[in-house]
Amino acid sequence: MDESDLGLVIDEIRRNRNMTISSLCEGIISPSTYSRFVSGKTMIAADSFMKLVFRLHMTFAMFLQDYQDFFRIKH
Repeated sequence: MDESDLGLVIDEIRRNRNMTISSLCEGIISPSTYSRFVSGKTMIAADSFMKLVFRLHMTFAMFLQDYQDFFRIKH
């Protein structure tokens, strides 16, 4: 798993759920940090990452499945 791709998958899920960046990030990380995370310019703490996953109404196992599917389709 390439950690720089985690942001891409989170953002894909966010967009598929019609969720704004602000509503996803509220109280977890700033929207600017989120943008840097999605673009692979920075990493976020593991607890912040898990809070984003949970905010998307997912378990980590569900996220991993989407992560695998995302790259299976893209490659």
